[in-house]
Amino acid sequence: MSRAKCRAIRLKSNDTFDETYLDEYFRKHQISPDNPLYFLYVDFKHNPQKRRTFENERKANLLLWLKEKSLKEAEALDFGCGSGWASIEIAKLGVKDIVGIDIEKEYIYMAKARSRFEHKHVSFIVCDGLNLPLRSSLFDLVLALDVYEHIPDKEKQLKEFFKVLKPYGTLYLTTGNRFWPYDPHTFPVSLFGTHYLPKKLAMWYITKVRKCTVFPDYDKIILPTIKSLQKLLKKVGFKDLKFIYCLVTLKGYKKLFAFVLEKMRLIGWVTPYFYMVARK
Repeated sequence: MSRAKCRAIRLKSNDTFDETYLDEYFRKHQISPDNPLYFLYVDFKHNPQKRRTFENERKANLLLWLKEKSLKEAEALDFGCGSGWASIEIAKLGVKDIVGIDIEKEYIYMAKARSRFEHKHVSFIVCDGLNLPLRSSLFDLVLALDVYEHIPDKEKQLKEFFKVLKPYGTLYLTTGNRFWPYDPHTFPVSLFGTHYLPKKLAMWYITKVRKCTVFPDYDKIILPTIKSLQKLLKKVGFKDLKFIYCLVTLKGYKKLFAFVLEKMRLIGWVTPYFYMVARK
């Protein structure tokens, strides 16, 4: 595909999110700073506006895309499900079956607590995504939301997605953009340019100088460019690639600048996140 197919998504201001289960879970399990979930809790709990933007932006994009599909008899896999929000949102749309997987058992515990809180039945399991214990051609839809940049062997992982998808099944993948100048994996603020630095230098600057928090696997995170992602998806065998972007976090002159880039067909190079859809 020579040029990325783009469309903007608008987020409704009243699309809020109830995090009551979050307080309940962390109080019950007494989460410590050593726990992989701690950074998520601190950042989202003390930055409610960022939390709403983070989850609602992805929810808006995902649901607007899903509502165009017929999912009544669909079977779906939520890879790297984290706290399970996407699995539960898809369950609300009436899919036949959905499985959420994550390598971190703490996330799976949290996802199960969330599903009980929202009264939705979803199967959550702990497993290594690079060696999925699943047979071939099992799912109509595979979601990989904000997890691609954390995967050490990206080609092998995409091959696993391709294997478990049914013929003509769909992969919905989101990830950060390497060309976006602000690092999406630093908290409570996204720091400028730190993801371009050598990892050891970046970690020192982020934690010691700026006193910020990072993802537990920050030293292994590699953000892709839209070109590298498209190239690898095609190499594995995916086709009909479509790129979706979102301007919900941009305001003022930044949104105007993005609008100009959209008209010039350059928005894919500078958007904060990729929303990529591909078919087997």
